[in-house]
Amino acid sequence: MKKTILTILASTMIAGASSAAIDLTTGYTSDYYFRGVQLADSIIEAAIDYSEGDFYAGVWTAQPVERGDGGLWENEIDFYAGYGAALSDVVSADIGFTAYVYPELEDGDTTTWEPFVGFAFDTELAPAVYFYYDVTLETFTVEGSVGHSFEIDEVSTFDIGAYVGNASPDGGDDTTYYGVSAGIGYSLSDTASLSASINYQDAEDVENQDDGLYFSVGITGSF
Repeated sequence: MKKTILTILASTMIAGASSAAIDLTTGYTSDYYFRGVQLADSIIEAAIDYSEGDFYAGVWTAQPVERGDGGLWENEIDFYAGYGAALSDVVSADIGFTAYVYPELEDGDTTTWEPFVGFAFDTELAPAVYFYYDVTLETFTVEGSVGHSFEIDEVSTFDIGAYVGNASPDGGDDTTYYGVSAGIGYSLSDTASLSASINYQDAEDVENQDDGLYFSVGITGSF
C-alpha cells in the first residue's frame, strides 16, 4: 500500500462495519513515494485488510520491479491495526499503529514502529488530520488531507484528493511534503472494484530520482 493509502483506509474504516469483512487488493504503481521521499521505481503492491465493527487490521507489501541507482530498491512489508469511533455526528477519531518492515535492508533499522492518531470530519471535502510518531526513527509527522468523490453513473466515480504534511525528525531538519491525485473508480460487482489514478507529489529540500508524477492501477475484492 502506498503509505498515503493508510490515511485513506483508516479514514474509511472510522465509519465502522456492522460485520466482519476481508478486502484483498493488488495493483501497480509507477513510482513509490512516501512523505516526499522516493522509495522505489515501479512496484507491485498487495494488501489484505480485515475489519469488524470499529476495529481494522491489515498487511501491505511493496515489491519493486525496477532497479534504482546503486542496486535493487528494498522490499517493504507494513503491518497495521487501529480502532475508529465516532465522537459526534461530524467528528470521528482513529488510533492505531504501523510496523514498517524492510527485510532486505542491510544497514540501519529493518523495522520501525509508528503509532498514530487521527481525526476525520464528515463535512464538505471530508477533511482529516493525522499525527504520527515513529518511535524507532524518533520522527514526528502531521498530515492533513481533503478529498471528494463525484458520482459519474451507478458504477463509476471520479475521485480527487490532496494532502500536505510535515515530518520532523529529532536532531534533523523538517521536511514539508504535499501531493494531489485524480482517479476513476469502477464497480465490477457488489464485491469487486477497479481503480486508476494519476498523482503528483513533491517535498521541500528532497532530491528524488524522478519528477514526482506517477500513476496507479488496482483491483479490490471484498469477502
